[in-house]
Amino acid sequence: MISVPTIRDISIAAGKVVTNARELIEEAELLLNHKRHARAFVLGHLACEELSKFLTLFYFSFYLLSGEKKTWNEIDKYLFDHKRKLRMMLDMLHIRNLLYAATPENVSELTEQAKMRETQVPAYNRLKNYSLYAGLGPKGKVFVKPSEVISEVQAKAHVSLARALLTDCFLEQYEKSGILEAIITESYKNVFRCLNPKSREYRSALTQAFAMTIICSREQKIGTKNRILPH
Repeated sequence: MISVPTIRDISIAAGKVVTNARELIEEAELLLNHKRHARAFVLGHLACEELSKFLTLFYFSFYLLSGEKKTWNEIDKYLFDHKRKLRMMLDMLHIRNLLYAATPENVSELTEQAKMRETQVPAYNRLKNYSLYAGLGPKGKVFVKPSEVISEVQAKAHVSLARALLTDCFLEQYEKSGILEAIITESYKNVFRCLNPKSREYRSALTQAFAMTIICSREQKIGTKNRILPH
């Protein structure tokens, strides 16, 4: 029998994804403290990939809300595609940057930076391999081990990025069972039931929904009224 998840199933899965990402970050920080920079880097990288799975599940929950039936096998293909996870991570980073760093003057610049990072997805994936395995280095001429490729600066930057995505997007709240389901069904069900999942507007609406979810979480936590939405 083909298993079709409910929004509750997706919500539970999203909580487990966030918990695992948080644990990866904590373990990466322990490695940093012991100067194990290559291994800290790869755990920071994997934490970013794991957090990107939250966004994938967030998006798929709206497909279910719209009446689209997706099986776990279909969803699983997205969750274990490394390059797709990196692209979703960059989507999260772009949304975060628009919410926290955007001004009327630099929105276009931030968007161009996001497009440029997208072209670097294969390079990011190769760097993950360099942090794990001994082999020919980035220039393809010298056989190297991970600790000869990954610097302390790179490791700290990658772990800090993972921590920032977790914290700035307020994802830890979703470790509680059912939180994502409640937000989606209460806040968005009428909007997304009126949209065609295959339409151009649908992806834009998904991005806006994720941004608004971050904003609502931020306001509940720190009481801010400042809102900057991506267009």
